[in-house]
Amino acid sequence: MSDERINGWWTASEVLRRNPQFVGAELVWRRYSAPTADWDHDHCVLCMATIAQIASEDALDAAYTDDVPTMTPSPHIDGLQSAPAGTRTWICPTCAEAYRHVFNWQTNGGPHNGA
Repeated sequence: MSDERINGWWTASEVLRRNPQFVGAELVWRRYSAPTADWDHDHCVLCMATIAQIASEDALDAAYTDDVPTMTPSPHIDGLQSAPAGTRTWICPTCAEAYRHVFNWQTNGGPHNGA
């Protein structure tokens, strides 16, 4: 596997090591919906792009997800608030296209439908 960075982010081997759960996944295009009133945005798991209910210059209002909301809050990560139950794992359209060949995934809906 190449050690070249993809879009300046992770190499193929790095992204696979950090996210093995996405290999062969079907990603579904979904509008963002906050899981709780106190949780107003999430981030692309690969590049940290902001995903929120209202699109802006700094945020997307839709992205791809593996469509499996978490059932329990995520563990606390040093310096970050724990994500509530119902939070999804999000992948922005740029990363969906950039890493498609690495993860061998299909997309359903959105700008990269079925490719």
